[in-house]
Amino acid sequence: GVTKPRAGCYIYTKDLDISSSQKDKEFVLKKVEEYGGQALKFAHDALKRDKNFLLNAMKLDSDALQYAHISLKKDRDFISLAVEGNGRCLKYASDDLKQDRDIVLKAVNNTPSSLQYSLGGLDRDEEVLKVSNLWNTDCDEMSELPLLYQSRVVMSTCFALGGDSTPQAIIFGALIREHPFFASFLIYHPSVWNIRTWDKKWTKNGHSPRGTFDTCLKKEDLKEGQLKEEESHWRYSYRCQLENALKAKIGFVIQLVEVDKDHPECHMLGDGQFIELELASKVGIKIFQVFQPVDVDGWDENY
Repeated sequence: GVTKPRAGCYIYTKDLDISSSQKDKEFVLKKVEEYGGQALKFAHDALKRDKNFLLNAMKLDSDALQYAHISLKKDRDFISLAVEGNGRCLKYASDDLKQDRDIVLKAVNNTPSSLQYSLGGLDRDEEVLKVSNLWNTDCDEMSELPLLYQSRVVMSTCFALGGDSTPQAIIFGALIREHPFFASFLIYHPSVWNIRTWDKKWTKNGHSPRGTFDTCLKKEDLKEGQLKEEESHWRYSYRCQLENALKAKIGFVIQLVEVDKDHPECHMLGDGQFIELELASKVGIKIFQVFQPVDVDGWDENY
């Protein structure tokens, strides 16, 4: 048979044959280094229960945790150590631990994109977002400057039902934050940690609010003075951010267009993104659309 290693090419599983050295830690670690965590699939069960061995293997490739004994995936202390070393290990933790705030905080602290593996709404938890430094616009000295001297990006990414960010949105957010070009930019994402700002029709294009003072359905005192983002209607908040970006020295919108999982050959916008596109067009700000690459072998959630 064949298997797909982390590098993206295919190799024959016979190359991973470690049957003669299943208990040899040094030999198996070399296989992990060469072929990735999948090498542990063929390791002896004793190694799959060996915490120290697995921690060393996960330093080479976080996917090694995939083949650890199920009891270790539920072991809070072990997973805590694992994500401290590599946040991507959160991917293979038990569902209960993926909802553990402390575990997730440790994971995103060293690997921001690991936020995609969290559960229980932690991908819109304010502290988690700030620790990951993905969607925090308050940490930059740029925010203290007048708009005329600021550089601003307004993001438009897809959210799943219930407001959870898609994995691609989180990965893309991490890539933007890590790119040196955006080091001095204020990067704004729609507020996703306070669902009370939403209405039941928040992604319905036929819903009357259009992000303007006249069409916003929230109380007028929220629309006076400094923007109260966590209480304002999301469309009003988003349009205000678009207008601020338009007034900035450099300002534009980046919209991530994801691959349709059901039709991998096609791309699609989320319902809310159509509204954000409309608002951006009305404001008159430049929009850059970034299309998720299509894996030649079909849709890949991490591609």
